[in-house]
Amino acid sequence: MKSCLLALPWHLCRTGGVNEVVKSLLFRLKESRKYDPVLLVTSNDRDEAWDASQVFPTVYEMLPGPFEGRSRLHALGSFLYRLPARMLRLRRLLLQKQIQLVNPHFPHPGLLPFVWLRSLRLWDGAIVLSFHLGDAHIADSTRGVERKLWQYLLGSADQIICPSDDLYQPLLRVAPGCRERLATINNGVDFELCSSRPVEPHRFPSELDGRPVILSVGAFEERKGHQTLMHALPQVRQRVVDAGLLVLGTGRPYLQELEKLRSELGLEGSVFFLQDIPHDKLPSYLSRARVFALATRSETFCLAILEAGAAGLPVVSTRAPGVIEVLKDGITGQLVEIGDVAGFAKAILRVLENPSEAAAVANNFRAEIKDHLTWDHHFENYRRIYDRF
Repeated sequence: MKSCLLALPWHLCRTGGVNEVVKSLLFRLKESRKYDPVLLVTSNDRDEAWDASQVFPTVYEMLPGPFEGRSRLHALGSFLYRLPARMLRLRRLLLQKQIQLVNPHFPHPGLLPFVWLRSLRLWDGAIVLSFHLGDAHIADSTRGVERKLWQYLLGSADQIICPSDDLYQPLLRVAPGCRERLATINNGVDFELCSSRPVEPHRFPSELDGRPVILSVGAFEERKGHQTLMHALPQVRQRVVDAGLLVLGTGRPYLQELEKLRSELGLEGSVFFLQDIPHDKLPSYLSRARVFALATRSETFCLAILEAGAAGLPVVSTRAPGVIEVLKDGITGQLVEIGDVAGFAKAILRVLENPSEAAAVANNFRAEIKDHLTWDHHFENYRRIYDRF
């Protein structure tokens, strides 16, 4: 079996799309019996009870970047001081586990010791970097020495994987020479999970029972555009008076802004927010909704949209990067301009008032996902790359 190390800067038990990608990949690698996967958490974000329940081992090694911290100079000094011992520990891990391939997800310059170990011929495996959105834009936002380190990291990778073609651009601005090593592997979806119909709903707001529910799933942050949907809801309710909006997400600071907006719009009885819903409970919400809406400004082949589509929900979203690669307007969903409140209201009403048409479009999307966009398809694409090294 080929031993491979998948790395994350946080624990895998946390809620989020990146974790679902890594989790699916780890389980399928193990199930294939051709790979022996190990998870490396590059922070002190521990959950030992979760670790003990998994079929793959989880190891921890703090790998902060050379400029992470309040003082960049202090962070760089600490990075250099700890580097020799850190590299020795990583080399010991790579040799003990007989790691042949390292695949960091959400990469960062703290991973450079792997590159240097290989350069010093202390390890001879492959390095595959998997980007997911924010990481690529972080790289593109850097300057000076930090940007040079990103260029070196990208230039040293054997393969660089993105979930959508749109994500190539920020990486190419950092390291134009990496174009030939870029590859796109679209996100997949657990089709059977999303298609299920739970008998007992999980924490579903009782105030929405029996009402047409607009569901949105995405982190509580400005980029996701939840405020656009909230402004659109009163226009929807002019014709569908009992319509309600339910938003599932993570991230407390911006949620306070959304709660304030809900009060300003007088929507306390019609807009609800739920935090940190476990991924396996998602079908409880998908099965109770009438339409899925995401007013996002940017995505990378959006997993939340795929999950809604697999559940058979009509989808309304934006003509945003990472969405236009997923949805075909009028064929598998409806697309609206970013920030277009009236456009979202019109599109949502079209779904609610024309159920036959909405169902036909939703069925097109569901069939496309089943045929091309499951986690099995996602794994096969990763496997082809892993097998090359």
